Amino acid sequence: IDAGRVENVKAPEIAVAYWNLDKDATLRDVVLAVRADEALHRDTNHHFSDRIRAGRESLFEDMDTVEDKPHIKY
Repeated sequence: IDAGRVENVKAPEIAVAYWNLDKDATLRDVVLAVRADEALHRDTNHHFSDRIRAGRESLFEDMDTVEDKPHIKY
């Protein structure tokens, strides 16, 4: 898109709605939103794989109860 090999067209409405983009969003905006979203998935997946490797698969061991509601200990 940036190099001009692909036209930077108006973003599809479904993409605008899904990623909460501006109504004037373009294809480039969609690509940036998808990349950011996938980066979050990557980080989350690595976090959980690190926990599995450390033998800490259970999320409950990091939880406490605060005012009768689960609360993650940081």
